[in-house]
Amino acid sequence: MTAVVFATRNGARTLPAMLPRLLGLRAPPGGHRIVVVDNGSTDATSDLLRAAAAASAVPFAVLEEPRPGKNRALNLALPFVADEPLVVLTDDDVLPEPDWLQRLCAAAEANPDADLFGGAIRPVWPGPMPRWIAEYGVPLGVVYSATDAGRTAGPIGADLVWGPNMALRGAVLRAGHRFDEKVGPDAGSAAYGMGSETELTTRLASAGHRAVFVPDAVVGHLVRPEQLEEGWILGRAFRHGLGFFRYHPRPTRGQLPWIAGLPPRFAADLAAHATGAAALRHLPRGRLRFQILWQAAWLRGAARYLRS
Repeated sequence: MTAVVFATRNGARTLPAMLPRLLGLRAPPGGHRIVVVDNGSTDATSDLLRAAAAASAVPFAVLEEPRPGKNRALNLALPFVADEPLVVLTDDDVLPEPDWLQRLCAAAEANPDADLFGGAIRPVWPGPMPRWIAEYGVPLGVVYSATDAGRTAGPIGADLVWGPNMALRGAVLRAGHRFDEKVGPDAGSAAYGMGSETELTTRLASAGHRAVFVPDAVVGHLVRPEQLEEGWILGRAFRHGLGFFRYHPRPTRGQLPWIAGLPPRFAADLAAHATGAAALRHLPRGRLRFQILWQAAWLRGAARYLRS
């Protein structure tokens, strides 16, 4: 049986759209079950989950982890599903296609030497996609977890398997692998480092586990109106920078001394972009302005991590 697992904290805005799609999934070979972790919600999430569990035609368990932290919540669920052949992980703001699980299971069957599987993630805009998103070069992968539309089926880097649409074999969990609870959303601060799933997948890749992309296993990823605001998008740049060196090699010390805890070239790049961002922030919007603001925010996040 395939297990579907996700955590939610105050997900009442997106769960009314997500849960009916979850309950309408076509069963993969061997069937499936759903395990949700309510991560200390204070809105109507609990009621929505109980109603979905009562209406579900498949086993639907609701666990509770009151301590905030997405990875902590997921780790609570993993021992309950580790005996399953395939564990599918997702988020509380996706719209899976009806054959989603069937496609992931078929990929797992067709790729016995792979243990990680990433499906396609497509933004679901609240209306027409704003033209400036494309014109300014907003990186849809970092900002909205969108996968490359041109990516084809087959092996991929483990760092390209992302949280809204990922699967791993239960054997990986039985071997003791878990999420790092120091990474990712914890409700303590908006300035958390991104990459909670990437930290796990790259660690698994280092241990020899292979990853495969499954383009026909599709979920839509709901984009909320506030996620189209420049400030929110630049916050993603900062959090991506803050998490980047957790799962990529950190800069090494060369012959030149570091400046304020940063490599000289990095420090110079940060200073240049910070100066440019300060000068451009209040000017009319445009592609060059956005790109400088984005890079300045990313560098600030990365600098905070390197100095920590």
